[in-house]
Amino acid sequence: MKEASFSPKSPESPESSSAGAFPRTLFLLSVIPGGPETVSGGLRRPRHEDAHNAAILTLRQGLGIFASPEFQKNGALTRENLERAMRKPLPDLPEIMTEPLGKPYFRDPCLPCFSFAHSGNLVFLGISDCPLGVDAERVTARRNLDGISKRFYSPEEQNYLKEAETPSAMTERFFELWTLREAAGKLTGAGIQDFEKTRVIPGAGRLSVAGKEMRAFSGKVLLCNDIWYLAAALPAGKHSGICPLPELITGSPEGFSLASWKLWTKED
Repeated sequence: MKEASFSPKSPESPESSSAGAFPRTLFLLSVIPGGPETVSGGLRRPRHEDAHNAAILTLRQGLGIFASPEFQKNGALTRENLERAMRKPLPDLPEIMTEPLGKPYFRDPCLPCFSFAHSGNLVFLGISDCPLGVDAERVTARRNLDGISKRFYSPEEQNYLKEAETPSAMTERFFELWTLREAAGKLTGAGIQDFEKTRVIPGAGRLSVAGKEMRAFSGKVLLCNDIWYLAAALPAGKHSGICPLPELITGSPEGFSLASWKLWTKED
C-alpha cells in the first residue's frame, strides 16, 4: 500500500472569468463479477458486497492513475504509460466524507474530486481537478418511460424522443437524457431534487442547472447484449482552445465493447 501524491489543483476556478487550461480529468469503467442470479443476456446480478468492493477498487485504481507523473503533467496517458501506472501498487483509500445530500468527497482538500455510479454489472468513476458528477444506466424497456418523460423532461427533450425512428431508439434516447440529468444533479450535489432546475436542449447541445452551463460527456457501452449509457457533467468554466476528450479507461472484459464516448455539449 502507498499514499498517492498529487500536483496542486489548477488555480483556475470553474467560475473564473479568465480563460485557462482545462482541468485534468479521467474516467474509469469496471465490470463487476456476477453472483449466482442470472439477469439477462448471460449476465449475473452482482452481490452487494461485490459491487461495493468493485467501486472501492476502481476508485483506488483511478487515484493511482491520476497521481502518475505523466498524467499529472499532461492530463493524458499513452498506452505504455497507462500500463505502467496500472502495474504499480494501488494507493491507500483516503478518508471519504459525504455532503448532507450524500455526495462523497475526500476529506483532504488537496486530493482530486470524484464521482461514481453503479448500474447492474458496471461501475463508472470520474476523477478531476474540478467538481464533477457521473451517472450510468442500463437501458431497459420500462412501461412508464412516457410518463416519466412527461413529468421531468422539457419540451425540447420530449421532441428529441419523438424524433427517434424506432421504439428502441426512443428508449435509448430516454436513458441518454436521464444520465445527463443525473450527472448534473450529482455535480451540484442535489441529485434528482435539481431536475426541475435542469435544462437539457439536445439539438443545441446544452446542459444547465439553475442557469449555470455545464460541460457534458456521453457514452454508450455494450456488455453481453445489454446497453448502458454513461454521462459526466463538469462546470463549463471559461477555457481557451478546444475541449479535449478525457481518458475513458475500460479494460477488455469478455463481451464488452465501447460503442461511443464523446463531448455531448457543443463548444461555442
